[in-house]
Parts: sequence; C-alpha cells; structure tokens
Amino acid sequence: NGEGGVGLWDASVEPDEFASVYAIHMMLEAADHGEPVPGDMLRKGMSYLQTYAASPGDSLWELRTRAYAAYLLTRQTVVTTPILTSLRESLEKRYPKVWKDDLAAAYLAASYKLLKQDSLASDLIDHSEAVLRKSDGEFDYGHYYDPLIRDAQILYLLSRHFPDRARDLPASVMANMVKPVVDGNFNTLSSAYLILALDAYAGTAGHEGLGKLGIDSIDAQGKATP
Repeated sequence: NGEGGVGLWDASVEPDEFASVYAIHMMLEAADHGEPVPGDMLRKGMSYLQTYAASPGDSLWELRTRAYAAYLLTRQTVVTTPILTSLRESLEKRYPKVWKDDLAAAYLAASYKLLKQDSLASDLIDHSEAVLRKSDGEFDYGHYYDPLIRDAQILYLLSRHFPDRARDLPASVMANMVKPVVDGNFNTLSSAYLILALDAYAGTAGHEGLGKLGIDSIDAQGKATP
C-alpha cells in the first residue's frame, strides 16, 4: 500500500504485519542474489519497517515479528539500538522464562552482531544455538511459526552472521532439520526458510562441507536418484 506495507491478497489499508516483513526480506535476498528489485518499493518498505518495528507489541509473536523487522533494518545500516533495547525490555518483562528460546532472540542476536555489540550478541546466540541443536517442539503451526521455521531461521542467521558457529554444527543438526520434511510437517513458508537457510549455510561451509551433503529422491520401488 501507500505506506509500504503488504496485504495478503491486495494492497489493503491495514497490511498484514508478518507478510509485510517477509516480503521486504524477500526483496533484500533477491537484491543480494543479483535480481532486480524496484527501488521505490524497497524504500517504502524500509520506511514501513521503521514505523512498525518501533510500535508496541503485546504478544510474543508480535514482538518476534518486530524483532524480525528490526533485524532487516539493521542489515540496511539503520541504527536500531533504541528499538532493540525496547524490544528486549518488553520480552524480559512479559516472557522472562521463554523468550531466549524463541526466534526473537536470534533476530536480536544477529542485530547486535551487526551493530558490533558482540557481548550481547554472544549471550543470545548461545541460547539460539542450543535450541537448534536440540530441535524439538510441537508442530502446532500458528502466527507463521513452528519448529521448522524457527530452526531454519536460526541456521540462516548463524550462517550469515556467526559463520564459525555454523561451521561447527554437528551433522545431527542437518538430520533434525530434514526430518520434519520427511514426516510431512512442512508448509510453503517453512520450505522457503529451509531453502534460504541451506543456501546461506552452503556459502559458509565452502566446498569441503558441501561434499558431505546430498539429497536423493526415492521412487516407489525404493530406487534412489541424486
């Protein structure tokens, strides 16, 4: 719409908050991969993110989406320190026992890393990496969130902003991440995030690491094809 937000089905006056942030993330990734992105659309989108990220959120999923928006702003060299401080205070106050295990913490960690606040970044990414290594949770998809979406985005953020940690991840992390796909616990959003994560990880692991990963399709007769 005119303010840079994105509606689910049309350019509504009230854009969908998550869809707007996700669409702007898509534009940034497209630009990073050499695809043409309309400059005016991206500028309006970034303006929307600044307003949205600084607005109050009540629920954990609202705060998570604002942390997502703040991360994308930080990637575009916007100084987001006041926004990050406000988000962290809200998360600490309302969800003290669970928020560091949420994807919101990983978004904040990546933002702090970009802002060279390494101590804050390290504390939060420690929790996120532990969540990724454990890789559990119920697949009760809601508010654009489930264990695969969480884990794929953590891997993506680790690979982009904490490459040494990503390279040290055990093979079991990859196996755990593929299991929901094998079990049918995936959707278009988690699939997109998983592809994004594996692409980022491939850039981190280098040719040596890629030689250890492979995907086969298995037909009804059990024949595997690379």
